[in-house]
Amino acid sequence: MSVTFVANAGAWIVDPGNEIVVLKALLAERQDTLSGVLMASFNAPLLILRTLHAFDLFTRLRKYHFDEIPEWKKIQTALRS
Repeated sequence: MSVTFVANAGAWIVDPGNEIVVLKALLAERQDTLSGVLMASFNAPLLILRTLHAFDLFTRLRKYHFDEIPEWKKIQTALRS
């Protein structure tokens, strides 16, 4: 696999033209692994939410304050619309 960095004025910078080639090759070579990583990152939270719903525990989350999480305001806005 090629390197995506090139020397430029005494520094190493990313070569955007070569980077896409390297990334596409990586995706083709490791597609099964990457699919597993995506499934692992999404399935656990979804299974937890499903379990909370099954035991009627999900409503207890309402007492927690998520205001310190930057994305929460966007989520609140979307839920209200």
